Amino acid sequence: MAELYNTPSGIGEQPQQDAPAAAPAPEPGSCPPGGGAPAVQPRIRRVGTLTMGLALILTGCAIAASLLWPSFDLTIVFRLCPLVLISLGCEVLASSFARGNVRLKYDLVSMFFCSVLIVLALCLSMVPLAVRYFGPEYRLSGQKIENELDRTAYGLLRDDTAVADCQADVYLSRLAAAPASSAGELTDADEVHLSVELRGPYADSAAFAADCARVRDALLSGIAEPDTLSFHCVSPAEEAAAGSAGDGGAEEMVFSLCLSGPFQLNQSAEELAQTVEIY
Repeated sequence: MAELYNTPSGIGEQPQQDAPAAAPAPEPGSCPPGGGAPAVQPRIRRVGTLTMGLALILTGCAIAASLLWPSFDLTIVFRLCPLVLISLGCEVLASSFARGNVRLKYDLVSMFFCSVLIVLALCLSMVPLAVRYFGPEYRLSGQKIENELDRTAYGLLRDDTAVADCQADVYLSRLAAAPASSAGELTDADEVHLSVELRGPYADSAAFAADCARVRDALLSGIAEPDTLSFHCVSPAEEAAAGSAGDGGAEEMVFSLCLSGPFQLNQSAEELAQTVEIY
């Protein structure tokens, strides 16, 4: 006969067994209940942070160098921009072949903001250059040298009665670290143009070319060879051409001669007469 138990619910009922407790979740990195190896989470390596950091450092160094040494060419930063792509490619390859369980992630946000910072920094660094190139310094220096050349030309030609006026035009190179302060400091990058007005009158181009050659030799004896040397004269038509007196005194003939380069600046009077323009 089955053994009876006295229970609160009645006689003859067997006690209920407790439900088994749930197994605790394994801790990260611990062995699972089956005894297998723990699951390793891959490490995340951000690609692009190192390259952008180096780009910021090098750009800052270039800007600092341009401020300390005005002759430093800041445009070299733009010419070296492809090195950023090369550095980024090297960083990607190095990260790909790195040991361990690594997952690459491109840091696009960092690269974007670093690129913006680089562009803004370069734009701001161009402000002193723009002030130096387009400011009054070059214009005032050019005017000072023009006045110096005008005084020199006057000292060379003041006794020549054929010369009515001589004017110098100077264009200083904006690429120089500092503008020239005198005619002796002019370089090949600077431009000097001399314009001479002759009194005349001249009967033909040969007479005009003879005076041009004489005045040219006098100028080149005290002034360095200019980029261009031009001569100009307006003569009455009845005195410029024989047999034209019956046409009246209202008409005028303009003689013009422009010399540039060492060949034209060293031609003889006969050779210059062939290049004189009359209109």
